[in-house]
Amino acid sequence: MPDWPLSYGKLMPPMVGKIFWEHGHRMIATFVGCLTLIMTFWTHFSKGASAELKSFSRILVWLVILQGVFGGLTVLLNLPPTVSIVHAVLGQIFFASLCLFDYAVKLAAEPLHLSISVEGKARLGKAFRLARVTLLMFFLQLLLGAATRHMRHLHIALTHTAFALIVVTHVILVFLRISNLEVKDKALSQGAFFLLGAVLLQIILGAGSLGFTQLMARLQDPSQAQIVFTTFHQSLGAVLFAAICLLTTMLSRRLAAAR
Repeated sequence: MPDWPLSYGKLMPPMVGKIFWEHGHRMIATFVGCLTLIMTFWTHFSKGASAELKSFSRILVWLVILQGVFGGLTVLLNLPPTVSIVHAVLGQIFFASLCLFDYAVKLAAEPLHLSISVEGKARLGKAFRLARVTLLMFFLQLLLGAATRHMRHLHIALTHTAFALIVVTHVILVFLRISNLEVKDKALSQGAFFLLGAVLLQIILGAGSLGFTQLMARLQDPSQAQIVFTTFHQSLGAVLFAAICLLTTMLSRRLAAAR
């Protein structure tokens, strides 16, 4: 659609063809923004909410506003790659931040208490530092993925694919570190197992996405297989980024509780 914030000059255009997908995306984005505002007001007027939670909720509001602005700019500036990449990555960051906010609320209700040995603390610290590096790797991979999607150069796609091997290696190492912790923490174990399984599925989706979008001849309209693989690959990327953010935060909180 050529205009924003209206769609063909209307609040509700005919929901036909590709208009259904783009305007539907705008409607859901608006709904998410409204929910974020409600959540922030709720947090600010909640007697049990800490200053940290209130500040976090304000950050979420600014993130969702910024995401909306970049979404509008992608339309008004006719999809410039840089703006489109920022819009894509901001969406992933906002989703991960929502997951972290949910975890912060849970921690406020149920504080952590740990009692482990000195060696156990050292293992926990090593797991946290490795997870933190892995988080950085995931973020770089998100940037490469967004660049692959919006710049459409084969060499960027191949770099994104090669870097995926580094990310997978780090995920396996994180899984092994957490499995070797002194305290058998069910939440950490489940998070690490989910991350490992999801990243292996992501490899399959990534291979399909690469094959259909880069290595095969492009048609004027994408095929059904191309749409399915690229959409699920991008969506699972958001889930993976949120998962490693959450796992890193969980390790950080447990390390602080152990100290």
